[in-house]
Amino acid sequence: MSQGPFGFGNFDELPDEIKQQISEQMAEHRAHMEHHEMANSNIRHQVYKLFEDQSQENLQMLIILLHSLGKKATYWAGYSVAVMHRRFNLCPADGQNHDEELKSVADPQGEMPWEDFVHTVPDDVLRKMNEYNVNFIPNEWPKVRCERCGMMYVSLEDRMLRDPEACAGCFSKSAHG
Repeated sequence: MSQGPFGFGNFDELPDEIKQQISEQMAEHRAHMEHHEMANSNIRHQVYKLFEDQSQENLQMLIILLHSLGKKATYWAGYSVAVMHRRFNLCPADGQNHDEELKSVADPQGEMPWEDFVHTVPDDVLRKMNEYNVNFIPNEWPKVRCERCGMMYVSLEDRMLRDPEACAGCFSKSAHG
């Protein structure tokens, strides 16, 4: 004796014709869901490509627009900042290229001492880091780590997708001790 596909009734007692209809409907439903998943995936890839294909000027305008929309567009604002940093080597905090500044404080082998790097972080970024209780991970910029639980985030922008008190690692730690 087994339950029906929706958790009620005795599926074995149904006539074969009804069982066949239910099986066909479930197969149609699965195919329909797979179609929607594929369509959604295709749309998601097109949106990511839209960001990736923009010029520096268009990305800067897009970032301004997305930031003006507030929390509803936080993910896409952060994503566009990451694209700007990766493609054009521009600082996420102020949109400038700091390569020359970084070279001026670098040691003779071309590597900047970590302490000097931390001192080049703009004040508004330091305030956000303090608000979200994170610090940069030495020599792994732009990764940050929660000061309370030690959870690592790929960037400050990634951590800022959640409320300041909503660190996933802190919640997990409090739930599991």
